[in-house]
Order: sequence, then C-alpha cells, then structure tokens
Amino acid sequence: MGVVSWRFAGLVSVLRKEEGLTLAELLVTVALLGVLMIPVFNLLLSGSSYLDRAGSRTEAVNLAREKMEEIKAGAPGQGGFPEVEELEGYRRETKVSSPREKEVTRESGGVLLLTLREVEVEVFWEEENRERSLKMESFLAER
Repeated sequence: MGVVSWRFAGLVSVLRKEEGLTLAELLVTVALLGVLMIPVFNLLLSGSSYLDRAGSRTEAVNLAREKMEEIKAGAPGQGGFPEVEELEGYRRETKVSSPREKEVTRESGGVLLLTLREVEVEVFWEEENRERSLKMESFLAER
C-alpha cells in the first residue's frame, strides 16, 4: 500500500514542477497539425465526391431497371417507342425494336422459333459539368 501512495506522490510532484510549453513549442505543434490535416481533409473531400457519384449511378441503374420491368410487364405489342422521359435530374430514353424471328436449336435436337424484341434503356445525367450515361439492354420474347 505504501508503494502506491509513494508513486502517486511522485507523479504529483513531477506535474507541479512542469512549467508549461514555450511559444516556439506551441507554434511547431500547430504547424505540424496543420500539415498533417491537409491529407486528411483531402481524403474526406474525395470520399464525399465518390459517394455522390456512386449515388447518381445507383439512381440511374434503378431508373433503367424500373423501365425494363415496366416494359416486361406490359403487352409485347405496346407502342410509343422510342420514348424520352425527363425525370428530376435525369433523362431516360427507351427504344424497343420491331419484332424479329430467330431460330434457336434446342439441345434435344428440335428447333424453336422465337419472336424477339430488343429493349434498350439509356439514362443520362449531369455530373461535374459532363453528361454521364448508363445503358441497359435486353431481349423480350413474345409468348
């Protein structure tokens, strides 16, 4: 028990003897912190920029996927394409080709005749003073 109280008393006496920091030491410390904070702030800013870009791209993918699902759920002969939609911050262009017949050979040896339409959805948006785009393509078989 006596050793602990002696060590605590020694620590208190050392702390009481400290006179503080000089102005030069404070200036050096502040300068070092300033120099070390520059890369940290750059990292935070670039991370924020990447996050914004990823959010825009995710929104574009969702808009394209949404339109693909609308077309897939609709009647195969629906008209109105090509179509351009202005959405908040985005522009979506949709094209559906005329039906084409294609022969597909089955593994079992038979031939299947499919009527296909090519569906193309392209989403455009502005990012960093440039127009960006994302294109999604698929085929729709008539039943």
